[in-house]
Amino acid sequence: MFNILDYGAVSDGKTLCRDAFQRAINDCAKAGGGTVYVPNGRYLLGTVFLKDNVHIHLDAGALILGSTDLKNDFAPDEAIPYAVYQDASHTFFHHSLFVAEGCKNISVTGSGRIDMQSKYESDDFTPVRGIGVCPKGTFRGAKVIAFKECTDVVLKDFSLYNATDLAIYLAGCEDIRVGGLLIDTHIDGINIDCSKNTVISDCIIKSGDDGIVPKSSYVLGRKQLTENLVVTNCIVSSECNAIKLGTESNGGFKNITVSNCAIYDTRSVGLSVEAVDGGEIDGVTFTNITMNNVGCPFFVIIGNRARGPEGTGIGSIKNVKISHIIHTGPYSEIPRKRGPYYRHLETLPFNHQAGMVVGLPDHPIQNIRLEDIYLQMNGGEQVTPNTVPENPKGYPDANIFGTLNSYGFFIRHAKNVKAVDIKAEVINPDARPEITLDDVENFERI
Repeated sequence: MFNILDYGAVSDGKTLCRDAFQRAINDCAKAGGGTVYVPNGRYLLGTVFLKDNVHIHLDAGALILGSTDLKNDFAPDEAIPYAVYQDASHTFFHHSLFVAEGCKNISVTGSGRIDMQSKYESDDFTPVRGIGVCPKGTFRGAKVIAFKECTDVVLKDFSLYNATDLAIYLAGCEDIRVGGLLIDTHIDGINIDCSKNTVISDCIIKSGDDGIVPKSSYVLGRKQLTENLVVTNCIVSSECNAIKLGTESNGGFKNITVSNCAIYDTRSVGLSVEAVDGGEIDGVTFTNITMNNVGCPFFVIIGNRARGPEGTGIGSIKNVKISHIIHTGPYSEIPRKRGPYYRHLETLPFNHQAGMVVGLPDHPIQNIRLEDIYLQMNGGEQVTPNTVPENPKGYPDANIFGTLNSYGFFIRHAKNVKAVDIKAEVINPDARPEITLDDVENFERI
C-alpha cells in the first residue's frame, strides 16, 4: 500500500498535493501495482496520471478538492493528431483530475468524496480548444475522471460533486464496472463513448446536463461501436436528458439494456435514442422504468445532422423495445440553475411532450415494441396542429418539432411497430388524440 502522506501530501485542503499523489502512483506502478491510499483528510489536487495496475482508494473520511487554479494545476489540453467532429468535452482528456491512457487494471474506489468546487473557466483562461467544432469560451472547467483506451476499469462507491465539465468520461475502454456512485454535478454525469462491455449499477445521479450518456463519437479518430452495455438500478435527475444514447452516433450502438431505474425531475427526456450523426443503432431495451416530473418520457429519433467526416450518411435504428414504463405527472418545468454554461438557455421554454418514435422519409425506424406503458401527461392543448414539421438537421431535443398533434404517443416514419397494453391520459382536457401515426407501416396495437 502506498499512502500519499508518506509522499508529502498535506491534509489541510489548501496545499496542492498533486506531486505527492503522482509520486505515490509512480512508485506503485514500478512495484508492479497496488493501492494508492488516500486517508482521512482534505487534499487539494490537480491533474494526476494513472498507470497500469494502480488502484486509488479513498478512505471514508477522505475529501479530494479539485484545485480552482485551472491554468496552473491541471494539465493543458493535448494535441489531437486527427480531425475533430465532436465538442471539446469529448475531444480532450488531459485537462482533468484523474487521467489514464492505454492503461489496464485501474480503479478509483472507496467511500470518500471528490469535490471540484464549481470552478468554471474565466474569460481570461480557456484551454487550447480552437479546433474543429471545439470553440473557445465554453466556460467549462476540468473533468474529474477521463480514461482513454483502457481495459479493466473499476469506479466504485465514492461521491462526486460540483464538476463543471464531464464528471466521468470513458472513451475507447473495455470491461468497465461503475457502481455505487453518488454524483451531483453541473454538466454530464457518466459518459461511455466508443466502449464495450460496461456495467453501470446502483448509482444516484443529479446532473445539470445529461445524466448517463452513452456515445459513439469520433473521439478515437475512427468509427467505433459502443456495445454490450447494461445500466441498472440507478436513480437519475437531470436538467436535460436522464439516460441518452447519443447525440454523437458515428460508430453506432449495439446490445444495450437499461432496466430497473427511477427517473425524476428531468427537464427534457427520460429515455432517449438518437441516431443523428450516422451509425447503426441495433438492439436497445428499456424496461422497468418509473418516471415522475419528466418533460418527455421517451424520444427515439433518426436525424441528419451528419457531424462527422465528409460523406457521413443517415444512420439507422432498429430492434428497440420500451416496456414496463410508468410516467406520472403533472410535469412542472425544471429551471436551469447550473452556472454560466447555461446562462444563454435559462429563458428557453420547454413543452411537455408525448413519447416519440420518429424516423425520416425513406429511413424508417424499424422493429419497435412498446409494451405495458402508462403515461400521465399534462394536456391542456385546445387546438390540434394540422401538421408537425420535419426537422432532420435540427438539434435532437424533445422540442425539435414544436407542439405535437397528439398528447401521448407520436410515431412517424416507422416500420413494424407493435404496441401492447399502452395508455396515455391527460390531467387537463386536451383536443388532441392520444396517438398519432404518420407514415407508419405495419402498426399493430393490442
